Amino acid sequence: MTTTQPQLFLVPCSCGEKLRVRGGQAGEKLTCKCGASVAVPTVRQLRQLETVEDASAPQPAAAWTAWQGPLFSIGALLLFVGVGVLVYTRLFSVLPSDELKQRFEVDVKRAMIPVEQLGAADLLDEFNALREQGRTTEFDYVFEQAHSASAAHQTRQLVGNSLAGIGGLLVVAGIAMALATPRRG
Repeated sequence: MTTTQPQLFLVPCSCGEKLRVRGGQAGEKLTCKCGASVAVPTVRQLRQLETVEDASAPQPAAAWTAWQGPLFSIGALLLFVGVGVLVYTRLFSVLPSDELKQRFEVDVKRAMIPVEQLGAADLLDEFNALREQGRTTEFDYVFEQAHSASAAHQTRQLVGNSLAGIGGLLVVAGIAMALATPRRG
């Protein structure tokens, strides 16, 4: 199916100039640049005259094709779900405090130092800490829970960002394609 462009009819004047008229001007009287009065013929007679395309006519608005609508809808849905996941992650994720993380990192670094490199005071401090606190399974459990919560948080952020990004791209692509596709008339 081809698009139809509005056409102008070329009505000749006695001076040789051709006046551009639309079909709606049939039966009117126009004045040429030379000053002569030119009668615009009837619609039937206009169809027999030479025509040109009307470049000043407004271009038709963009239309959605059969697959641009679903593309836009899927993109909007993915964008909505991705933003929802990000909001949920931000509001409801329970992460270990920064102080707990820092204390744990210090403990791990301290535990990685070989005993041979520790001085007498450091060995005494380690002994006292182990005697007072001991290495309990509760600490391991808390560490595992914190690690799992942190990993789940990062996964939700990745999924949310991915969904929102892909959804946003699909929405933009759907709109761009709709604007680039001329409406068929």
